[in-house]
Amino acid sequence: MNKTKYYFRALLILAVFALVASCDDEPIGEIDGGGTPGGNANFQVDIDGQTFYASISGANTSDGVTQIVGQRSDGQKVLIKVSGSGTGTYILNGTSGGNAFYYDGGAEPYDMSDIDSVGQLTITQYDVASGRTSGTFSFIASREATVDSTDSDSTATPLPGGTLEFTNGKFDNISLNTDSDGTTPPNTGNADLKVELDGELYTAETIDSYLDNSGYHLNTTSETGTLKLHINTHQVGTFDLGNTPDAEAGITYTTLTEDGDAEFASSEGHVTLSDLDFDNYIASGTFSGTLTDTEDENNTIAMANGAFDDVPFEFEISDTISAYIGNDYFISSEVSKSTTDDNRVELIATDGSNNQLELSFPSNVSEGSYSITEDGNYTALYTTDAGGENADPYVPVNETGTIVFTEIYPNFMLGSFSLSVRNDAGEVLQITQGFMLITTEGL
Repeated sequence: MNKTKYYFRALLILAVFALVASCDDEPIGEIDGGGTPGGNANFQVDIDGQTFYASISGANTSDGVTQIVGQRSDGQKVLIKVSGSGTGTYILNGTSGGNAFYYDGGAEPYDMSDIDSVGQLTITQYDVASGRTSGTFSFIASREATVDSTDSDSTATPLPGGTLEFTNGKFDNISLNTDSDGTTPPNTGNADLKVELDGELYTAETIDSYLDNSGYHLNTTSETGTLKLHINTHQVGTFDLGNTPDAEAGITYTTLTEDGDAEFASSEGHVTLSDLDFDNYIASGTFSGTLTDTEDENNTIAMANGAFDDVPFEFEISDTISAYIGNDYFISSEVSKSTTDDNRVELIATDGSNNQLELSFPSNVSEGSYSITEDGNYTALYTTDAGGENADPYVPVNETGTIVFTEIYPNFMLGSFSLSVRNDAGEVLQITQGFMLITTEGL
């Protein structure tokens, strides 16, 4: 890590949303997989007896709080927070000492606030040197149902409620980020963040910034509180501020007063990420809007003239390929990648059962949508029991496949894909909800 920059590593603060499936034998909702590839990582939990797998997972310890998360590519998320760090057992009882949340896309998550029982998190591995952690967890979460409103012009989205039980939760070898290695973080140089909050100037004294699979993050502290910003993308532009899981961007502000802490979240406004320099790892931008007390909607703070300049950020994004293939879910445990002599990128994703999904495309590909064929510029191949005696290759059914490159940068590319494939026996499999995030290192 470059010590001339601020000392931080990427935090995968991701959340797990799930839609309750109608069949007890099927997984919940759309599953994107099992953790951070490359380190045999895995994050999973049974929700009312149905197994949920995360495609991206991670843990972070900052300011004495450890957060453990698993996320699918559609943004749905599970989040566990405890006070403290290191190996040991932590009680989850809905307080700041231990809490858990389960999001399903609604404005409010399932949480432990109305639960009479307690859950438990046990951290069995907490290796700062390797940046990895493992453990188990279980808890119960609930949420009140809401119905359509007919008393105003606005109509509330119906939200199912009830109680869900989370059992057999485990995370293995997931990415761990900590804000301390026993030394004082280096000076951030010219990094700066300032904003007027109800006319009072907030000036950041510490700044952490990183880019991970979920987007751009900026965390700051001052004598009066902490201010955190998250943009759900990896590109420059102007984004609407909000306080819902599907918001383009969000800001939280926690005040530190003698009367206790108060937490505010962005309810409206905009943030502009004007510069995301991948050569020097520097970010800059502006923001303004309104913060609303999470406990009192009538208590607001006006944000004006917000700006962050020359903020160095860390980059840690992991190779991931996942998809539904027929009735099975495919998630890469390993992704090999190479550039051929004729300037093509070849990706080979292997899952835990030694099935392989291969994708190939020109190395000079640009953002856009392309047709997948058996012999064209954009190809795919799915093989069960790859390398084994019963290996069975499936090739694309022409005119049925599409690969979409949504973001391409010097360091990574992000995309989606779907297609039909057929083996020699004529059996056809549908590959749907394909997700691809590939770093360009080594290509």
